[in-house]
Amino acid sequence: SNHFIAWGSIMAKEAKQFYKYSDDKLHHAGVAHFDKHINEVSKERIDKYFKQLGADPTKKTLIFGMSSPYFTPYEIEIVEWIAKTINKGELGDIQFIVRPHPQNVQGYMADTSWLPRLDKLKSDHVFLNLPLLHKSSLDWNMKSEDLITLVNLVAGSSIVLNSCSTFSIDGLVQDKPVILTAFDSDKKLTKDIFKKLKQIVNQITTSQEQYASTYGKNESIKSDSIKRRERIKNIDIELKNWKDLKTSSDKMIAELNERKKK
Repeated sequence: SNHFIAWGSIMAKEAKQFYKYSDDKLHHAGVAHFDKHINEVSKERIDKYFKQLGADPTKKTLIFGMSSPYFTPYEIEIVEWIAKTINKGELGDIQFIVRPHPQNVQGYMADTSWLPRLDKLKSDHVFLNLPLLHKSSLDWNMKSEDLITLVNLVAGSSIVLNSCSTFSIDGLVQDKPVILTAFDSDKKLTKDIFKKLKQIVNQITTSQEQYASTYGKNESIKSDSIKRRERIKNIDIELKNWKDLKTSSDKMIAELNERKKK
């Protein structure tokens, strides 16, 4: 190819390193997924997608973005506990939307025994939003309309829950409080893992700006694991890229509005 469109600085660096692209052939863009949080969210759509599930868009709502059973084998127990607690009315009149990860549904990392368990949780307060997927070699390849559903469900919810995944970014883009539930299973964790997870939770903030400025800077939350360190770093960088892209878009809109006045 003559040109390369990179989602961020990490991808651009790898394109230069492995494919020898020069700077003038590299073009930076944000991850297209996150654009939909700005371009495709509206009150009308929030109402529409909530009502499609049978949920009330005016009520306080928790949304749980699940991860693959391969990485979070006890997450299903946390989801079941939250659902049962809400169904008993112990948390008041609130709703709970459960969104399985695409790799809950298909692929070699899926555990299909989870789906009947999740289906049993459905009630007047608990709703299941199954991802709509393309049949392809990518087990997580979501359909475009499903992304629009997802961003509007997040936008209409009060709190976002997940197991330390990039679903946190979806919540933060919409200025939602994010709760990481990875240590809430009744299975015992080592003290070291517990401390690291708790440190990560303490660093998650309720706004994108605070998250981007503090999350990657606090060395105490970084794991000795190379994969976790890289993951934290990548999230921080992608957030910055998204913010830069949004700033550029806002400037362009302002300039176009000025031209209209002239």
